[in-house]
Amino acid sequence: MEYLIWKALFVAALALLITVSFDPDITTDPMRFVAPRDAGGTVTKVKSLERLTFSVEVEGEKLHCWLFLPEAQSKSKTPPPVVVAAYGLGVQKDIALIPFATNLAARGLSVVLFDYRHWGVSGGFPRHVADPQKEVQDVISILEHLQNTNGLERKVDTNRIALYGASLGGGVMLTVASQLSQKKHPMEPSVKAVVAAVPFVSGKDTQAAARADFVERIRVIWAVMQDMFWSYLKKESVVYIRLAKSEESKGVSAMRLNKNEYDIWASRTPLMGKAVDGAWENRLAARTLYNISRFQADDSAVAFLDIPTLVIAGTYDNICPIEPIRRMVQQHAGKKSRKELVLKEFPIHHFEFLTAEHFPVLVETTVSFLKDHI
Repeated sequence: MEYLIWKALFVAALALLITVSFDPDITTDPMRFVAPRDAGGTVTKVKSLERLTFSVEVEGEKLHCWLFLPEAQSKSKTPPPVVVAAYGLGVQKDIALIPFATNLAARGLSVVLFDYRHWGVSGGFPRHVADPQKEVQDVISILEHLQNTNGLERKVDTNRIALYGASLGGGVMLTVASQLSQKKHPMEPSVKAVVAAVPFVSGKDTQAAARADFVERIRVIWAVMQDMFWSYLKKESVVYIRLAKSEESKGVSAMRLNKNEYDIWASRTPLMGKAVDGAWENRLAARTLYNISRFQADDSAVAFLDIPTLVIAGTYDNICPIEPIRRMVQQHAGKKSRKELVLKEFPIHHFEFLTAEHFPVLVETTVSFLKDHI
């Protein structure tokens, strides 16, 4: 009896410890959801291109999607190939990918952009939770929707599909392709190529390369514990930390960036005045760090990937380090019966492909590979 009393007291004390936050950088204030301004079926002019809005339902939540069509499409009877593109951690489609989509569309490729569940103007609560496994399912659901709607009523050729992902989105797309091969999914023959730019491939390696000091690591672990505890008790409860900060700033964050990296990253967000859809904030549900620490896109790719794939990586990348990428490519090369997995390495840091100097290289390298395969 005495043992049970002490056990109950210990559990109660632990619960109190976890549920009380002593850190001002950790918050439970909820984030708002702002509905999309453009409903499904809306056609919008973006420069000289047409952008069609459509939605895809996944487990009761709607993904908000855009299809960018090449200018020549209005005069052609042949639907263009389509690239489904996914962004990295903490942003949304209108922060990360519109310039990429318009550049590809100008070269004759249609492009689908979308917000993952819990992000941008797609459904899902709480906001700003990332789970790579759920994001893999989001992409597969989009592919199935394209197939089931006959390419959105023949606007795109569903026999010529490519996948593109950057950062965490790169790991997501590698995993999508690997799962299509592993499960012999009916969509696999239609996916002709994959491009993963500066991809997040290994949760354990990226965690080991993190640049936080010991005290900050403890504070982050504390936030993750709180978030997981509360979300277990109540689905929509959430504990947030900052998504990113510069090394010069104090406080807890998921990404700790040097000043140049931070300025490049922040320049695409409302932090530096950019207007975006929805209610984006520089916040991330702390449980995300646990979710991505368990994500191993490299293991899936080595074991199952059998679709022509290009990996574009940065030698000096501190966010998605190069070593696990090189190891993945080398191990995949040992599977002689598999289709190619090619690595192109550039002497840059993670966010430098977003700069005026390096962005054209990213676009041209991607387009060249895709046109060779689709």
